[in-house]
Amino acid sequence: MTYAISSSNSDSRRIFHSPGHSLTDSRKAHVSAYFLIAGIGLFPFYLFPSGGIQISHALLAIGALFYSIRFFTNPFSRSEGYFGFLFCTYVFCAGLLWYLFHQDEWAILGPLFMLYNIFIYATLLSAFVRFAAFFRSWLPWAIFAGLLAQFFWYYNGWGTELKVRFHGTFNDPNQLSYWAICALATIAVLEQQRLRWSLIIFLGVSFILLLTTSRSGLLGIFPLSLLIVIRTVKFIWKENTFRTLAIKIFTAFGICIAFGTFYLGIVSTSNVYTWAFGQISALEKRMIDIEVERSLEVRGYELLWLYPEHLILGAGHGGLERFPLAKGGSGADNEIHSTFAGFFFYYGIVGSLLMIAFLYPRFRKLTLTAVLALFGAAFFGIGTYGARNTMAWIMIAAAATYGQRGFQSLYKSRI
Repeated sequence: MTYAISSSNSDSRRIFHSPGHSLTDSRKAHVSAYFLIAGIGLFPFYLFPSGGIQISHALLAIGALFYSIRFFTNPFSRSEGYFGFLFCTYVFCAGLLWYLFHQDEWAILGPLFMLYNIFIYATLLSAFVRFAAFFRSWLPWAIFAGLLAQFFWYYNGWGTELKVRFHGTFNDPNQLSYWAICALATIAVLEQQRLRWSLIIFLGVSFILLLTTSRSGLLGIFPLSLLIVIRTVKFIWKENTFRTLAIKIFTAFGICIAFGTFYLGIVSTSNVYTWAFGQISALEKRMIDIEVERSLEVRGYELLWLYPEHLILGAGHGGLERFPLAKGGSGADNEIHSTFAGFFFYYGIVGSLLMIAFLYPRFRKLTLTAVLALFGAAFFGIGTYGARNTMAWIMIAAAATYGQRGFQSLYKSRI
């Protein structure tokens, strides 16, 4: 069954602007949607060095190309399309110029990754609407499979080369924790009316963050925890739902305890306490050892005030040896470890304003659930650069469709 977009809702027409676009509650989909789901499901598996193309990127690209050839219609309103085009043009031209000047491959690879992510974002804006029920049904399973893989890796003693900090199938603990935060945010947005998957994924993600002892993850989980609490309280106040909620909570806890017992090899209560205390102590030590000034230097914030001449047009990616005054190592071979500082420094005020203008029409129509979900990733981005991470753009696309206030009124199905 399909549901045509009503012409009476002008706001929704602007958000879901695609002539002839229809919504379907069918759980079947075109082959392109299966490639997209496979790409999302395999996203946690890093087989190649960080910063390069992974298998998931290739599958997402194939799915996006197949979808574009068969179905793609313009998912943007006029203003979105205008500012999106300007932003993409600016990013590519600036990257090309910096590459010609400095001959650093990251000067062009950074912008190319950004353009790739926007292409995936645009495709999912359309696909999430056209195959809404399909993605609503299969996305949680794809993400859950990724969580199970992390538990399996931990049980077998893999992904612990960095001593205390676990990185699972990723190359770095922060990559794992950022994926976990974005995955939970995506599930929370998809489940506007239900709690089953949100509770299960929340418990699994909390466990993952404890393994990685990620400080950024601790920041990111706060808004998402608040979201889960708000939705749980709201669910309890509904008539005749307390018993259902209790069953779901106990089931979720039971599943997590079962996996924890099996994968961690924990049998006695004392071992549970010893392990948990050790992880919490490691995280507490990392929080206590924070030196604000040194942390700002290491994460590259100092570049903003050491080289203000780049704040208008941006300094571009790569070639960080151009900035010898940087004390934190950013002047050697490390990128800025902050989404906000990095984006602002790489693309300047001009690029940042174009990006805001591009995303604003959808962001101003988000539900409270979608806002809190995005805050989780935003808080994480304070200490980690995530604009190049494709999972973040998948999360944004989910919020920009399933998280729109007008979406539920357009799609009268059990999503």
